Amino acid sequence: MPNNFGLLKNVRTASWECLLNYSECGSLPVSITDIASKTGIKIIRNSSVNIIPPDKASAAFFTDKQWYIVYNDEFTRQESRFRIARELGHILLGHKQSVVFGSSTAELIRFLELEADVFALGILAPEYVLYRINVHKAAEIAELCDISIEYARLRENSLKKRYRRSKINVPEYEQQVYIKFRDFTEDYLSQNNSS
Repeated sequence: MPNNFGLLKNVRTASWECLLNYSECGSLPVSITDIASKTGIKIIRNSSVNIIPPDKASAAFFTDKQWYIVYNDEFTRQESRFRIARELGHILLGHKQSVVFGSSTAELIRFLELEADVFALGILAPEYVLYRINVHKAAEIAELCDISIEYARLRENSLKKRYRRSKINVPEYEQQVYIKFRDFTEDYLSQNNSS
């Protein structure tokens, strides 16, 4: 992912707000189905409806005053979780409306896809939570967050940058996410420090 920190700052904040407002558990892996349920978005396996092509991972539809996320259930669970989170990001960030009602250039679509990726990674692999439990390797991130190694490597790279900084400025929303996950982080640290 390119370095678009300033442009993507609002997306990261939106992912933190999503975790704070719609995630009950405060532990990893985050339940993407619980978040979707709390937002009123229905998730459907494509094998039940057969409306997306076999090579497509997911799609979001709005019909009869209801949002639906349809995902290709032939993909791995980890890939499906990320794709559902991406579609959730597209919906909650207003992308579907902007593409339908606005101009949709190739550059705009690429940027909206990047925003959806950042949102999905933010809710499935919250960086500050992983930082606080001192996770460094993509394999461990993938296992803890139940995401593919590909997406775990993206989080690993952002964590490397965070570990290198001597002083870390943690936004208030990100601190609140950590507080929500505090019991999980304390349990994780006590289990992994005692072994």
